[in-house]
Amino acid sequence: MTLKTALAAAAAFILITGAAKAADLNAIIPQATVPEAVEQGPTKADVWTGIYIDAGLGMTSNNIDASMAGTSITIGDTAWAGHVGIGADWMFTKHLVAGVFARAHMDDVAFKALSTKLADTDITYSVGARLGFVPRNDWMVYVLGGYRFASLDTVGAPDIDANAWLVGGGIEAMLTDNWFIGVEGIAALGETDNNAAGVTGLKVEATDYSGTVRVGYRF
Repeated sequence: MTLKTALAAAAAFILITGAAKAADLNAIIPQATVPEAVEQGPTKADVWTGIYIDAGLGMTSNNIDASMAGTSITIGDTAWAGHVGIGADWMFTKHLVAGVFARAHMDDVAFKALSTKLADTDITYSVGARLGFVPRNDWMVYVLGGYRFASLDTVGAPDIDANAWLVGGGIEAMLTDNWFIGVEGIAALGETDNNAAGVTGLKVEATDYSGTVRVGYRF
C-alpha cells in the first residue's frame, strides 16, 4: 500500500466515524425548537381609537327665561331625555384620547303656565369634542364641549331658537372588546334669542342640565 492510498483510507475512516457519532448525538440530544409567537391582546390604542355609535337615556331639567320691557318670567320642566349618536376617538398618547361626536336628542319636555302648555322642544341636534384620560386599559374619564342646535315649538306662535353652548363630562368603561357603558352629565348654557317669535323686544333664553346613561359599540 502506498502512502497516498493509506492517507486516503485514514481520511475516509475519520469522516465515516465522525458522521456516525454525529448521528448518534442527534438521536440522543433533542433539537432546539423555535417557540411559536404568543398572540398579544389589544393595546390601549386598539381599544380607544376608532369610530363608535351610542345611545343614551336619562333626565333633563330645563328652564326658559323670557323678558320684555323690564318684566321677566321663568318657566321650567323636568322630563326624560335620550339621544342617538356617532363619534370617533383617537388615542394620541399613552393615556390621552381626543374625539368628536354628533347626536340627535329627544325629550318629553313641555313648558306650562297654569296647566296651559306654552311650548315644547323639537328634536335637537348637537356636535362637540371631548378629551379623555385613560388610567387603565378598560375605562376613561373625559370632559366635553360643544354646541346645541334646537328650537322651541310654541303654541300659536313661530318657533323660538333654543341654541346653547354645551359643557360636561363623564366616565366610560369597556364591557367587552367592542361594547361599552357610561354615565354623562351636560349643562346647556343657552344663548339669548332676541325678538323671539317675531315679537320686538322679547328675549328668550333656554338652559338645561341633564344626566344620561350611555351604551355604545366601538368598531
